[in-house]
Amino acid sequence: MVLLEAAGYKVPSISFDIQTGPAEIIEDGKTGFLIPPFDLEQMEEKIELLIQKDALREKSRQKFALDKIVAQWERLLEEII
Repeated sequence: MVLLEAAGYKVPSISFDIQTGPAEIIEDGKTGFLIPPFDLEQMEEKIELLIQKDALREKSRQKFALDKIVAQWERLLEEII
């Protein structure tokens, strides 16, 4: 849920690339970073990168933009009704 909430606020996320979830939400290098499991050095590097680079933190997460999510819900509801 935290990754989805971050996406909703257009905040880039960093997560270990585990089997369930993060890769469906984070586009590595675009909307955040996926780190191999337990690679703490790479996790540290990506956290520092986001701290230092304003442009990366402010990058829009178009995949989870409110208008896109609303449109997906509307299409789904139209199919059901």
